[in-house]
Amino acid sequence: MQDRVLGQPFLDEREELGVAHPLTVRFGDNTMGHDIEGVKLVEVREARQRARERDAIERTEIRNLTGVIVAAEHGGYSSRRGWLGLAACVCLATACDGGGSLGTPDVSDIDRIDPTCKTGPRVAGACGEPTVRHDELAPGVSAQHIEDETPISYAVSPPTVGDHRGAWAKWGEYSYLPPQRWLHNAEHGGIVLLYDPCVTDVVVNALRTFAHGVPDDDAGPFRWVMTPYPGLGSQVAVLAWGWAWMSECVDTAAMTTFIEAHYRQATEDVPHPGSYDTGWIGD
Repeated sequence: MQDRVLGQPFLDEREELGVAHPLTVRFGDNTMGHDIEGVKLVEVREARQRARERDAIERTEIRNLTGVIVAAEHGGYSSRRGWLGLAACVCLATACDGGGSLGTPDVSDIDRIDPTCKTGPRVAGACGEPTVRHDELAPGVSAQHIEDETPISYAVSPPTVGDHRGAWAKWGEYSYLPPQRWLHNAEHGGIVLLYDPCVTDVVVNALRTFAHGVPDDDAGPFRWVMTPYPGLGSQVAVLAWGWAWMSECVDTAAMTTFIEAHYRQATEDVPHPGSYDTGWIGD
């Protein structure tokens, strides 16, 4: 049996309402392939209404499954197979690798570590000159989506390129977000804000305030994630795909210059939030 096309079906209405007639019942561009003898048009119109009601249910189910309004993003699909296939695609690209799963904590996340301070408060000193690092993928180094069960390690810290998980993170602040997740956000053109877990609340608040103050652009709200990063080597860092800015203070002017140069300059430009939200605090 052919898949029914989502949307209003139409009929060859060759007789007035209530007159029995052999009909070919068609849904979109698909034809059932045979005539239905003796079907009154009033009954077919009732069937049409039921079909529309089923369409509404299916569309709602797809929205609930993917967490996004697929029709609005992709211009609509004409067949049920198309909708479900697209839902599966969104699922594979976001939530189906076990990464947070649309708000459900991932209890088997091998990338998560204890992000708390182990050495006592880190007192802020002189700001000094920031360190800017540019990274490129070396021969043999990939930037692939790696399954959750497979460990990922990096040659430099913090990393700015390399392999990462398939589910990127929801934009915003985290109690802890693994680099295996936020690298995917950087690959989508976003900015990663890091701080040593031993810095004072003053530093964390200043970094947060800075993130909230970056204006929107033609693609929408500023895309950022923020997380503590044990062993950072500086008080704060601002990362983009392939670039790292590291400093002993929240230098808003220098950070703005860095972001203006590297924001949305990655291999992909994807504004949509990811499905991974374990540890998410807010945006």
